[in-house]
Amino acid sequence: MRETLRMMKSIITGKEKQRKEIDLIEEYQDSLTPNILAYMFVSNFGIITNISNNWLKLDDTDKASFCLQELDKALRTYELDSNIKFITYFRKLYINRLRTETEAINTNKRKIHLYFNELKEEDIDSNLVVEDINLILDNYQLNKEERAQCLLLNQGYKIKEIATIMHKSISRIYQINNEIRRKFTLSV
Repeated sequence: MRETLRMMKSIITGKEKQRKEIDLIEEYQDSLTPNILAYMFVSNFGIITNISNNWLKLDDTDKASFCLQELDKALRTYELDSNIKFITYFRKLYINRLRTETEAINTNKRKIHLYFNELKEEDIDSNLVVEDINLILDNYQLNKEERAQCLLLNQGYKIKEIATIMHKSISRIYQINNEIRRKFTLSV
């Protein structure tokens, strides 16, 4: 989050501070000016941090990404004549997104856990378990990278450890998780 804050501060021109929030929102809706998005992120960073800190299962990089996506959405869709304050509207969108992402991660973990537990209960030697896991994963049309990640998850590795083992960034591992989750959801 702090890295995103630094980046957003570098985009701000300084003129945004002199204008009313409603005028900034209106301009953003007309032109999608990036410095307005940056200013809104920086000026509401305290609130964003307080919200983000409640969602421990999500990586900070993902939280920052979700935050910017929802802030952009809030700026584009906020009704200028609304009785609801903009920050309240944004806060609701952002919390809902974090909740959705956390629930998706939990659902994904439960699905994988159920499949792996079924295999382990059959008391098969470990080489066959990996083969059987691969057969199950075939049903989801996972690529080699996604398959490898599922196998590492089954072995109990944490996201950071998987990133190190696979020589990928943590954000890439989360992207792979999202793709696995999408494929699991499509096949249900």
